[in-house]
Amino acid sequence: MAEKKKKPQEKKRTKLSSFGLGKEKDFVVENLAMLLGAGIGISSAIDIVQAGIKSKALKNILGEMKEDIDSGMPLWKSFQASGLLPDNMVFLVKIGEASGRLPENLKIIATQEQKDRSFKSKVTSAMIYPAIVLGLTVTIGFAVAVFVLPKLASVFGNMNMELPVITKILIDMGNFLNANLMMVLLVAAIIVFVLIIFFSIPFTRRKLRDSLFYVPRIKDLLRQIEVARFGFIFGTLLEAGLPIDESLRSLEQSTDSAKYKKMYLALSEYVSDGNSIEKSLGKIKKSDDLIPNQIQQMVFAGERSGMLSEVLLKIDAIYEDKIDTSTKNLATVLEPIMLVIVWFGVLFIALAVIMPIYGLIGGLN
Repeated sequence: MAEKKKKPQEKKRTKLSSFGLGKEKDFVVENLAMLLGAGIGISSAIDIVQAGIKSKALKNILGEMKEDIDSGMPLWKSFQASGLLPDNMVFLVKIGEASGRLPENLKIIATQEQKDRSFKSKVTSAMIYPAIVLGLTVTIGFAVAVFVLPKLASVFGNMNMELPVITKILIDMGNFLNANLMMVLLVAAIIVFVLIIFFSIPFTRRKLRDSLFYVPRIKDLLRQIEVARFGFIFGTLLEAGLPIDESLRSLEQSTDSAKYKKMYLALSEYVSDGNSIEKSLGKIKKSDDLIPNQIQQMVFAGERSGMLSEVLLKIDAIYEDKIDTSTKNLATVLEPIMLVIVWFGVLFIALAVIMPIYGLIGGLN
């Protein structure tokens, strides 16, 4: 009886946590770009880069990538398997390998990754103060409900007086928390766990990001990020000699926004049919919602003058400044909102405690 053939097991890859490794990942991509541009082979370039890395996990990943390359796997597939780059950046590696412009595309990836990380850092900094204020408010509120309200409930109960509605609500909340403390903590832990899972799934993360395009102020910030990306990636690819239609296809893969993906895909198809960018954008409905009209006019002028790449890179520089201003303004907008929430919380607790006391004094008088 013939033995059943065993299926070849897939090689177990090293898992990489992105936390705290942003600069080292940039180091990998930047140095690969420099070494490949100097004519060094991919396998040898990975060896050289690996020697300068401190992270053990990242060293292991580069070792696995070297094995992939030595076995004949394209670099883009190795990047995809390693998880070192997001899918939208892996496509740029693929385009670079196919077009013979791999070093140039790796430089674009390194710069764009730095921009994305810088933006996330700015948003995190803007959110720290509001998050601390909200966290302290919730903690104090929880402590009051669990430790203070039960004592107040017994005091007011001994007075045999009619309590205001706001006080009854507060006491009922305290009694519920005390009676079901473990269940409340368990439900809170489950909600946090579900949210972590929700945000770790690429599909749901993209859907959330798309829904943010309908939130005032945040939608303006997201549009600025996309316009800056449009200027930088499109302009750099054109400057490197990639045709307009191929640059637009690369641009489509570089964004996570479904709206922008759809626009770039339509734009690349119209341009492939022989239309100018001006004519192509004119065929796309509400294109000025995604790329502002004044930016479109700059692009058209650049196309007509033969200086399209220079104009696009100028657009990137303008919008990077706008992003800086918007992230600073985000903190300015959030802080008063948090203060109002805290003020209402404190007012609610203060009225719930003070109103029965005033009622008691009035009754005595």
